[in-house]
Amino acid sequence: MAEGTRGGRGRCRACNSPDQDAINNALRLGRPSLRILEKRYGISKTSLAEHKTNHLSPALITLTSSERRPDGSTRGPVREQLEDLVDHTAAILLAARKSRNMQQALGAIGRATTLLELLAKISGELDERPQVTVNIQQTQEWIQLREVIFEVIHPYPEVERRLIHRLKVLEGKS
Repeated sequence: MAEGTRGGRGRCRACNSPDQDAINNALRLGRPSLRILEKRYGISKTSLAEHKTNHLSPALITLTSSERRPDGSTRGPVREQLEDLVDHTAAILLAARKSRNMQQALGAIGRATTLLELLAKISGELDERPQVTVNIQQTQEWIQLREVIFEVIHPYPEVERRLIHRLKVLEGKS
């Protein structure tokens, strides 16, 4: 495998590839093989397999997989089924508007909203996970580390001056 074809902590080659969508789709569908994908995109089979395991949502994989029914027939991927439901709901909404049945129209709008929200959640377009921001400058650990750094560099006034300047720039005070 060529140099730089593997990722690493925070450097997933598939996630950082300009072809990420195509790679994700191929991995979801399970074709072509990892060997072919490795040659096509220059990313090792191991990295591709780890990307699929660690970075592809199981919900997204389910969205694109067909379901086999007991009678042997297949039902399309979940995403297609949801999109079909959205289309049917839109048709119901249109019919309700034409007949001026506002109660039915409002019901169809509510159903469409729910289906679209579900599609957005499953596809990752709507991320409801809480976002946490930590200001490390106010943590006890950072304050202690900063004191140690200044204590160590105090005998070197030029270094101390440069460090103070850089920290002020980072803090947006200069």
